[in-house]
Amino acid sequence: MNGTENKEKITGILCLNPGSSSLKWAVYPTLSAERSVAESKTTMDEGRAELLKLIKNYSIGLCLIRFVHGGVKFVHPVQITGENISELEDLQEMAPLHNSSSLELCRLLQEISPDLKLIAVFDTEYFHFLPQVSQLYGLSRDLTEKYNIRRYGFHGFAHSAMSKSWEEISHVTRGSENDSRLITLQLGSGCSMAAIKNGQPIDTTMGFTPNDGLLMSTRCGEIDPGLVTWLQRKEGWTSEETDYYLNEQSGWFGLSAESKDMAEVISSKSNGASMALSLFIHRIHKNLGAYFALLGGLDGIVLSGGIAEHAMPFCRRILANLGHLGIEMSADGDFCQAVNIKGMDAYCLSIPDSRVSCWSVKGSEHLAMMDSVARSPDAIRDNKKNKID
Repeated sequence: MNGTENKEKITGILCLNPGSSSLKWAVYPTLSAERSVAESKTTMDEGRAELLKLIKNYSIGLCLIRFVHGGVKFVHPVQITGENISELEDLQEMAPLHNSSSLELCRLLQEISPDLKLIAVFDTEYFHFLPQVSQLYGLSRDLTEKYNIRRYGFHGFAHSAMSKSWEEISHVTRGSENDSRLITLQLGSGCSMAAIKNGQPIDTTMGFTPNDGLLMSTRCGEIDPGLVTWLQRKEGWTSEETDYYLNEQSGWFGLSAESKDMAEVISSKSNGASMALSLFIHRIHKNLGAYFALLGGLDGIVLSGGIAEHAMPFCRRILANLGHLGIEMSADGDFCQAVNIKGMDAYCLSIPDSRVSCWSVKGSEHLAMMDSVARSPDAIRDNKKNKID
C-alpha cells in the first residue's frame, strides 16, 4: 500500500483493473486526484479477501471496474444495474479471458456491499471513433451489420494514458505540445500498438477481439484465418477448443515452449526463445512502418506495461536499427534521461539527437479510468435500480 497502510477510514473511489488471473487495484480520494491513497496487485483467486479488507479499511463510495470489451452499445461508463448486467454478460464471448473476471468482481462486490455504486468502464471506449476505414473488415455488409463486426481495439486506457504522458513529455523536453504524430506500445502479457494523430487514435493492432496483431504471452496475435479453419478440420477442434489454443497455448509461451513470463524468455538461451523474441520484434517493426506511413511521419514513441517498465535494455533492442524512421537508440542507456510526470518517472530510450523521441513510462490506467468517468457525469447519478440480480 505505497509503503505504509493508512489506518483511517477514507471516503474513496476504488478502481479495479482485472486481468485473466490478476487484479490491480487503487484507492483515490476523488475523481480528479492524481495520486492514489493506496494501490497494489493481487490474484483473482485472492480477490475476495482483498476486497473485504479494502471495504473495511476505506470508506468506499464508488467502485470503477474495467471491462475489456464494451461492444457497440457500451461506449461510455455506465452504472451496473440489474437491467444491464445481462447485456454485459452477453459480451463475455468477445473477450473470454477478461470480461468474465470483471463480471465476477461485480457479483462479489454486490454480495460484500449491496449499496456500493458500481461503474463499468470500457477499454474499447478510446478506439470507438476510429476512422471508419480502420474499423472495417473485408466481410459482407450483411454479416457486418448482423453481428456488429468491426475492429474495436483494446488497451484503450493504457494508450490514452500514454498519449497524455507524451503531451507532458513534449511540454517539458521540447517546450511544445504541438508534436502530434505518436505511436504507443502497451507491452505486458497482452500487447498492442496504436497510431495517434493530434491526440486522436487513427489505428490500432487489436481488432474484433484482443487476439490480433502483436505476439503476446499466450495469444497468437495476427494469424491467417484460413490456417485457423484448416487446423480445426485437421485437429477436430470445437470453437471452444480453438479459442483455448489461440488464446491460452500460443504466443511466446507456445513458440518458446518455455514460459509465459517475458523476463524468462529474454534470459533463455534456447532456440525456441530466440524465435519467439525475433517474431515479437518483427511484428512491432512491421507495424511501426505501417503506422509511420499512416501518420505521415513520426515525432514520438511511448512504451508502457510490464515489459517497458522492467526490461528497458530489451526495449532499446526492440527499437534498434530503425534509423531510417528517424529512431536513434542509446545502446547502453547512457542517454537515459528521466522526466518526472505527475509523480512518476518517464525514461528516455533514444539519444538526444534522435528525430523521434522514444520513452518508457509507467502506466496510469486507473487515472484514465477516472478521467473517463469524470467526463461522463451521468454514469454516477443516483440509480435506485442498482441491485444486480
